[in-house]
Parts: sequence; C-alpha cells; structure tokens
Amino acid sequence: ALGAVGFVYFLASGITNAFQKGFRIDMLIFEMVAALPLLFLFTVNMRVCAHGAALTEKCRQIPAFVNQIPSAEPIEPWMQQGV
Repeated sequence: ALGAVGFVYFLASGITNAFQKGFRIDMLIFEMVAALPLLFLFTVNMRVCAHGAALTEKCRQIPAFVNQIPSAEPIEPWMQQGV
C-alpha cells in the first residue's frame, strides 16, 4: 500500500512540477532524474510486501502441529505446543 501511495505522489509531483516550470523539457528531465531513487525505493517496497503476502498465504495453508511429537511420556492436557 505504501508503494502505491509513493507512486501516486511521484506522478502528482511530476504533473505539478510540469505546470509550474512551463513544460520545459530540460527541467522535466532534471526532476525525473532526481525522483528516480524514490521510484526505486517504492518499487522495492511493493516487491517486499508482495513477497511477504505470498509467504503469509503459504503459511496459512499449512496446519499447525499440536502435540504431534511421539513420546514415551504421557501428554499433558494443560500443555499444548504449536510448532
């Protein structure tokens, strides 16, 4: 979500700057080059969040193993261990 907000900010600031500078191509190129690190950071942010969401989805599909470890000792009903 933060990457999308950053991308919208990047577009809006570019349009605002274009109107303020009178659509001069040299100023537009200068502003675009200055904003490239922000665009890179927003892209990395979106990619990391997408990988986190994919990992969360994978972990959600795997059931928790509660007291599945075989042991000679009796299982304590008050103690359940999720792994």
